Amino acid sequence: MSNFSTNEKVYFQLLGYQLLEFELSEFLNDSFEIYLDLESQNLEEVILSVARSESNADEIAEKVSVIKAEDLYLTAPASSAEVLELSPGVRIQKSQGGGGSPVIRGFEANRVLIVVDGVRMNNAIYRSGHLQNSITIDPNNIDRVEIIYGSSSVGYGSDALGGVVHYYTKTPSLKDSIKIKSSFSSNFNTVNSSLSNSFSTNYSKENWGFFSTISISKFGNIEMGKRRKHGYENWGLNNYYSKNSRYTFQENVSVNQNPSVQQNTGYSQVDFFQKFLFKLPYQSLLN
Repeated sequence: MSNFSTNEKVYFQLLGYQLLEFELSEFLNDSFEIYLDLESQNLEEVILSVARSESNADEIAEKVSVIKAEDLYLTAPASSAEVLELSPGVRIQKSQGGGGSPVIRGFEANRVLIVVDGVRMNNAIYRSGHLQNSITIDPNNIDRVEIIYGSSSVGYGSDALGGVVHYYTKTPSLKDSIKIKSSFSSNFNTVNSSLSNSFSTNYSKENWGFFSTISISKFGNIEMGKRRKHGYENWGLNNYYSKNSRYTFQENVSVNQNPSVQQNTGYSQVDFFQKFLFKLPYQSLLN
């Protein structure tokens, strides 16, 4: 230290820690201990659905929104359509409890391609207007969602004129020894008295594994709020409704005992999910 002047600076640097700078005079006056602060490094967002392979977010020209598994865990959406509401720029049309049709930049679901693990859920020959097939995906099985805004015809064809909604489901994990991991989740929503229960199991071995889920959901009728500050007390009330169904027919309408409740909007849904993973030679995976 005597070979340096007291006004010279000393730097302490270590991989993974922030650079620390001191003047030499601070060490000569008193005893000291050096503490370095950890340096946090945020990894770039990886996009899978644009180039059909892993690409960094700053390397692609398209606008892509990613909904991660952490977001799904915190919000606990009741359906896969409600998952899309977590992304700005996506509007969900829900005419009743069992609905969920995404609208991206004014394009309805017949111009928005819905993909699950690379498999198309709709195409150009589907009827015009809204499509409700996005609710057929159990939100408890979703690992991440990538939403491509705008035309993606180059990568997906003319079906993706308005955009692409790509669901990626959870993948079984592989372990050196046999491992079984099970989980149970329950979700209750007061707006329609809905209750969703889901049970999942992940079985892992060295060369193969599987992931299974069964979900049972029951959604009640949608009920309107009673505080209407717009001044129209009778706006939206349903005083009458029809009890007709595919099995019964009644000529006259029925009186709704609670006009704030939209009758016949409730429904039940059962989802089964099974996914296998095999480890093939030459470091290949069959999923």
